[in-house]
This record gives sequence, C-alpha cells and structure tokens, in this order.
Amino acid sequence: MPPIQWYDRCVVALPEITDRHMMRERYEAISLGHNEVVLTFVTAGNRNRLTRAWTLLTLNEDLTLSETPFEVPPPLLKSESAMTVCERCLVVYNYWERANLYVFDLETRVWEAIVPSTDVAPPKRLSTTLITLSGRLLLIGGNDLCDVWTFDFGARRWIALKYNIERPLCFCEKPMIFDHSCYLVGSRDGTKNNYGFRLSDFHGRDLTYTNEESVISTSSGLLRYYHAETHIGVGYRRVILNALIGSLGGFPDAQVYDVVACQISRAESIPVRCGGWGKGVTAAMLNPTTAVVVGYRDVVVVDIGSHLQVSEFFSD
Repeated sequence: MPPIQWYDRCVVALPEITDRHMMRERYEAISLGHNEVVLTFVTAGNRNRLTRAWTLLTLNEDLTLSETPFEVPPPLLKSESAMTVCERCLVVYNYWERANLYVFDLETRVWEAIVPSTDVAPPKRLSTTLITLSGRLLLIGGNDLCDVWTFDFGARRWIALKYNIERPLCFCEKPMIFDHSCYLVGSRDGTKNNYGFRLSDFHGRDLTYTNEESVISTSSGLLRYYHAETHIGVGYRRVILNALIGSLGGFPDAQVYDVVACQISRAESIPVRCGGWGKGVTAAMLNPTTAVVVGYRDVVVVDIGSHLQVSEFFSD
C-alpha cells in the first residue's frame, strides 16, 4: 500500500538556520493551545555549557510563525527538563534542585517555583517523562529506573506509586494520551530493543500497567526506529515521527498509529531535516487541526488532513 498522505498543506514557518553554531540540539516543543507552542533547545555553539534557549512560537494567519523569547526561571536555563500541561498550567520538572517543579499559569502568565513540603522526592534522573493522566501529574522512569511518582499539589508532596514494572522506563519520548490511558514506546539501552507499555487511570482508580509489545514493536517491520520521538494529532489517530538511526539531515520516518485498532500504517514523511545532538525531530499541536514540526535547522507548519481528524474527540 502507498504511504498515507496525512497532511493537506505544509508551509515553511521560520527562516532556515544556516549558521552551524546556531543550529538546534536537544530540542523539545510543547503545545500551550490557542495557536501557541513553547520550544526549548540548546544551540550547537553552546553545547558544552548546555545553556538552554526558550522561545514562544505563535501561529500567524498565513501559517507562518512569530518567534519571541519565552522568559523562564534561571534554573531552567541550565538543565534538561521534562514538561507537560496540567490544569491550564505548563509544568516543568527540573531534577537539579529541591524546587524541582516550576509552574507557568497560562492565564496570568506568571511562574511559580514549587518547593515540596517533605524531603521525600524522586531520585535525580535524566531521560524522564512527565505527563498528565486523568488530572494527575505523573513522573515516569528515566535513566535505569522503573518507578512512577505523582505530585499532590494541595499537600505539595511527591508520592511514589507502586507498580510491577519489569523493565526500566528509559528513553521514552512523547506519550500518547487517549481515553484515560498513556501509551509510550521506549528502549532499555538506546538500541533497537523496542518495547511498548500502557499506563491507565480510569476515573480516579488505581493506575494499571500493561505490556504492549504485541501492539508497538519492531516485529511489524514498520517501526524501524528505537523509540517514538514525537507525535502529533488528536483523538485516536496519531502521526508518529522519528529520525532513523544514522539519518542526520534526512527527513523523519512517519507512521499513523490507530490506538483503538492497534494498527500502524506507513505514512508520508515531512520535509524537515532531522539531526542535532540528542534529538532528531519534535512536534506539537498549535490547535486541533494544525501542528508545528521542528528539525535542527528548519521549522514547518502543517494542516492535518480531515481524514485523520476526529470530531468526537471534542464532543465533551
């Protein structure tokens, strides 16, 4: 079968970066909704110092983007971070210090440093995943850890959740959230040894863990990458984008994943060059039908095809 054409339009949204010292590395995008995306990255010229840049991308009527500085607390300029949106706030996990959560209110546009009320906290970690699932903030794995933590904002304390997870949850990238479940693909050692898993939280009950190796694995021959780097879409159809190993400067591999049918289909790639140290491609939704895709030197905005849009997703 021919690859699925999953987007209707693709527009170059920002000027191409030609200065190799300014090219992006370790970049990550997260949607704030209402046509805004936050992008954080390290430039190649600052690789040794690991000084992070934060910018706000705002969609224009012609599908181009306006890029402005996004002011963050100083500790977030110095380290890797994991991000999610929870209760109309951007929440950033910073493992370096005791005030390891920073919250940006999307309405007041003000940052707050959250200092836990107790000394109980997750061990320091990299390669971690921060998500919001059924209203709960969850910190999942990282390094060679098999743990999951939640943060109680009312009591301002971390709580370790008990799981029978057999494998370290490392190198997991953007999760897919659908119907109270979180689907992730990861790797134990950064190789092609893929595994999939699902965390579920139905109506506030205890979370459950399910191995999904039969659903998301390299055995299909379609998932030729070692982890799902990013995805875009809403509802139960997601477009997964990945930089193939050794594909510096190439376009990302693309698959359409149907969460309900547990089916993965080959899709058309997107004209964004992958690469950069520690990251190949990242993407985020600007609004329910439009996404931004970021590579190490270029940025495009795409209109997602109507056949991948699910109107029922917005019914509640």
